[in-house]
Amino acid sequence: MDTPNPGPDFPGPPPAVPAPTDPVPAVPAFAGPVPAVPAFAGPVPAVPAFAGPVPAVPAFAGIAPPVFPQDLPTGGPGTGAQAGVALLLAVAVTLLGFPLGALWSAVAPHTPAVVQSDGAYLADPEGEHRIADEGWYLVLAIAAGIAVTVLAWTLLRRYRGPLMLLGLALGGAGGGVLTWSFGRSLGRAHARELALHAPVGTHFGLPVDLRAMRVGLWHGWLPYAFGDVLAIAFTVVLLTLLLAGFSPYPALRPVPVPPDVPVPLPRLYPAPAGRVEDQPGRGEAGPAARPGPIGSSW
Repeated sequence: MDTPNPGPDFPGPPPAVPAPTDPVPAVPAFAGPVPAVPAFAGPVPAVPAFAGPVPAVPAFAGIAPPVFPQDLPTGGPGTGAQAGVALLLAVAVTLLGFPLGALWSAVAPHTPAVVQSDGAYLADPEGEHRIADEGWYLVLAIAAGIAVTVLAWTLLRRYRGPLMLLGLALGGAGGGVLTWSFGRSLGRAHARELALHAPVGTHFGLPVDLRAMRVGLWHGWLPYAFGDVLAIAFTVVLLTLLLAGFSPYPALRPVPVPPDVPVPLPRLYPAPAGRVEDQPGRGEAGPAARPGPIGSSW
């Protein structure tokens, strides 16, 4: 094949690159020996012993360390005082049945009755008045139980414990029975008089009463009760147990700590041996331990 002649469209082959005339220099070898590391001539210096006493931990002027409930001192009134308070509670809650019974008789609907030729009968046998009587009794009993428990837990905090719970429970049972007995006795004699001697067609209201309950004496000497009359007792027991479960004090009653008695440190961080002033959070704060102004460490 013929090679085209050089021209503007074919400039020709590129020029050849000339070969280098000088050789590549070689890397010189290390002529001397490798220097040895000199050995340590002197002995190893000993660590000097601390000659002075151990410095005390400076007092902290800021927030005091937390105190756990189990570290607080225990104490409180004796068993005799607690038993006396429990007895007074039982009597007071039992006597609460008088105003509760009067209130129950005032707000609850009375079952209507009518006098006929052969006696008195219910004017509305299908009515719900007797059910409403029990409903009002339960509402008043539960409200009274909550109020009594909260007042006793708040005002008698030094006497919290099983004896106070026992007094509230016995008083609640007695108060429930007394509420039922006193409430149904209001207007009972008048209703009986109308049922026996009123003319035929006379309408009157029967006294309030309960059906879902029973009271009596077991073997003729041991009192017992069950049903609606125990509503106050159940309320005070359940609410007291609930408050005790959320109480931060193991003995349920806070014991005030005198100002001259040092509050123990938490058990998670045991206090160091020494004076009270040397423990963190105790004593007077020195000038070096005073916290700086807000934002000084930002």
